Amino acid sequence: MLDDPNDYTNHPDDKEGNWDYDSMPDLQEYFEKDGNFDQFNKDYDKWEEKQYEKEDKLRKG
Repeated sequence: MLDDPNDYTNHPDDKEGNWDYDSMPDLQEYFEKDGNFDQFNKDYDKWEEKQYEKEDKLRKG
C-alpha cells in the first residue's frame, strides 16, 4: 500500500527512489478523456513493468 493514498509517486516497491514517475500514466487524464479505467490499468501495468526492468538493470549493472 502507498504511504499516502493521495500521492501516486511513492510506489511501495520503489525503495531507492529510482522509478520515473513523470512517465507514469495520469489517472486524471483518463478520467477526463472518457473514464476508461481499464485502459489506464493496462497502461499502468506496462509502466510498472518497465520500472521493474529498469530496477533490475540498475542492480545488475
